[in-house]
Amino acid sequence: MIKLGVIVIKISYKLTILFVIFVLLIGSMNFFFLYSSLYSQRIDEEIMQLVNRTEGHRIAVEKNFNIRTINQALSIESYTDSLMFFTDQNQIILAASDATEEVVNIIKEEIISINWMSPEWMTIEEKDAKYRITNDYVVVGSPISINSKRLGFVFMLLEIDDIQQTADQIRNQFIWVSTLSVILFTITIFILSKLIVLPLTHMSQATKKLSQGNFNVLLNYNKDDELGELSNSIQILSNNLQRMHKERNEFLASIAHELRTPLTYIKGYADISRRKDISENERTKYLNIIQEEAERLSLLVQNLFELAQIEKHQLLIEKQPCNLRKLSQQTLDALELSFKQNDIQVSFEMEDDIIIDVDPLRFSQVLYNLLDNAKKYTLPHHEVLFKIEDAYEHIRIVIKNQSDGIPEKDLPYIWDRFYRVEKSRSRSSGGSGLGLTIAKEIVEMHGGTIEISQDRQSVSVIIKLKKENC
Repeated sequence: MIKLGVIVIKISYKLTILFVIFVLLIGSMNFFFLYSSLYSQRIDEEIMQLVNRTEGHRIAVEKNFNIRTINQALSIESYTDSLMFFTDQNQIILAASDATEEVVNIIKEEIISINWMSPEWMTIEEKDAKYRITNDYVVVGSPISINSKRLGFVFMLLEIDDIQQTADQIRNQFIWVSTLSVILFTITIFILSKLIVLPLTHMSQATKKLSQGNFNVLLNYNKDDELGELSNSIQILSNNLQRMHKERNEFLASIAHELRTPLTYIKGYADISRRKDISENERTKYLNIIQEEAERLSLLVQNLFELAQIEKHQLLIEKQPCNLRKLSQQTLDALELSFKQNDIQVSFEMEDDIIIDVDPLRFSQVLYNLLDNAKKYTLPHHEVLFKIEDAYEHIRIVIKNQSDGIPEKDLPYIWDRFYRVEKSRSRSSGGSGLGLTIAKEIVEMHGGTIEISQDRQSVSVIIKLKKENC
């Protein structure tokens, strides 16, 4: 398994762990604050209930201050979890809802030793009752007064454990719910992480195939997000590598073919020329053929060198002011004999002299390649039109030859290296299939465009050079 694959597999676990940690931290904080809030709220509720009950019993006793009323109050509280007792003004116990020795000791420990006016007793607004919270109890007391004369106190005690039990129930419920939520959340996040990582796993497998030279990769992740963009980039890379691999193989095959043909002629005719039984005229003929093939081979190597420079962006374009009429005429003069041998008439049309900034050597090469290509595909006894005109914003160069045209299926590929409309690669049609490719690259390096237009009787190559780029 490649390294990228290992990383992708671990991402799902990392995402799950990180999300769970964040959930636990956030959940713990929420649980702490919520639990503290509920706990405090529960104590406040119990205190207020005790205060209200204590106040109710105090009011009843003050209205009918006798042993019967006191016993009724004690009887009512004997059925609750709280402990109720009455004392005199000196905090001596008079009666209690539970008078066992243990309870009396608790009462003495919690109440008798504490001064009623001590700051440990907290007051409640608009209430005569006071309360305090010890380690084990919530204690509420209220003074019994008749005609502004204090006769004693009524106290109520509630164990903290009773309140704690309710809080513990809430805490346990929170723990169970939180645990179940964490488990479900972990499972959900793990599944979602796997779903998120799955496209990455496929992309990892795709890149592994690419690294092994298998460019037949298909990624069907068509989502409008970052993963979709990554998938699309890998798919484009795969398609480009597949195309480049195919072009490379075709390029090598084309070079081998183009080199083999002249080398075969050179070797064959060289062997024949060395024979002693041939005449001097035949020997001269064969040596001329060897020279032609050597020149063809030299031109092919030069074209390949220039193409390599273009692809490496090392081909230098040195622009200088040039008279386009003079440059074109020089190119036509170089091809004049070749056109006459093929019985083809060249018509050159140009109204005024045009001075443009181009590389004279490179642009002359463009015109030479295009005119030579037009010559090869023009029907005998027909005409090639070479026209240059000033079309306001740009200079327009048209090379039009009369021919049967280019098949529609071949049009998209005519600028490709070594591509020929005539698949036979016959010596009569000549060329290596690099002329149009180099011409197009040089024109574009001058900031211009080149295109082909055709009808049933002719094919036109049109070059447009912006004046500002010339």
